Amino acid sequence: MSRDNSSSSALSDIQQILTKLAILPIMHKYIMIILYLIGNIGCILNVFIFLQHQLRSNPCSIYFLSSTIIDFLIINKFLLLGVLNAWDNTITSSPRISSLWCKMSNYLLLILPVLSSTYIVLASIDRYCTSSLNHKIRQLSTARTSRIAVTVTFILWAIFSLHIPLTFDIINRTPGEPKSCTVPKNHDTFVIIVIACSRIM
Repeated sequence: MSRDNSSSSALSDIQQILTKLAILPIMHKYIMIILYLIGNIGCILNVFIFLQHQLRSNPCSIYFLSSTIIDFLIINKFLLLGVLNAWDNTITSSPRISSLWCKMSNYLLLILPVLSSTYIVLASIDRYCTSSLNHKIRQLSTARTSRIAVTVTFILWAIFSLHIPLTFDIINRTPGEPKSCTVPKNHDTFVIIVIACSRIM
């Protein structure tokens, strides 16, 4: 009798697990949509707040505004793609991916989150400068300085990440496998970075 009870409880546990596994993909679809909508609303509200007249010339607001714009791009590039892919996974299937899409998608995947984080760090540094007892350090916290810092940060990360579009491409690793967006084997990334930097200079 106890064996029957244990086997029936094991079967019910398995059924519950299978039910949960079936529910998770459905939940994932709707949660992605909710995250996408909430993220966009939050970014739009942030932009409206940081563009207010009293905050527009605040150095810290410039950093937060820049970070918000980058977050908006992340949401509408990667999260939107995730939403579309959750409903129809053929959208991002390899036959539809072009070489340009492969390169730029990976480039943005690297540069956008890094930019957003860097702008938050710069906002923290700006707050330190503002609260410093040293007059010279306090003078660094200006709208002009923040605009220069935002631009220079963008340029530096854009240059530093140039190896991504130079190395990534759609390739066949093995003849039987479908094409994938990846880096070819034996690709010397360091050499490519040096060549790219020398051409820019």
